[in-house]
Amino acid sequence: MRRYNFDFQEAMNGLQAVETYKRAGGQFDYVLMDLTMPVMDGMAATREIRRHEQREGLPPTVVIALTGLASAAARVDALSSGINFFLTKPVKFQALHQMLKGAAAGGAMGPPPPSSLSPPSSSSPPSASAPQPPQQPQPQKRASDQGIGD
Repeated sequence: MRRYNFDFQEAMNGLQAVETYKRAGGQFDYVLMDLTMPVMDGMAATREIRRHEQREGLPPTVVIALTGLASAAARVDALSSGINFFLTKPVKFQALHQMLKGAAAGGAMGPPPPSSLSPPSSSSPPSASAPQPPQQPQPQKRASDQGIGD
């Protein structure tokens, strides 16, 4: 985060994350939330952040889960707790950076990393997606392979 000059605050557990969020008056473009933390887990912290936003009339902040939990059940639980995006570790920082640039500039979130899990559409149930293997480059055909110049 420092490398790209993002302003940020850190919390060591979910309770600290909630307290930091409340003290800032909801003035975050996004929250990167680990789901497995001591004291209060990320889903409980997100629910508390959402309750605070409701009580105070604050617009909802984008909450992005960064987690090692890759199961469909963990994803469903996270999204139902109020998390907007669910990214399974390891997440390439360059891809996350593209996502965050838009939020930090006050615009829309950029495209999520290709291997991430994004919110489900309202017409389909949530499902987990595994990272896709890199595509192999297709060999280029030469003119002689295509029957040209024979």
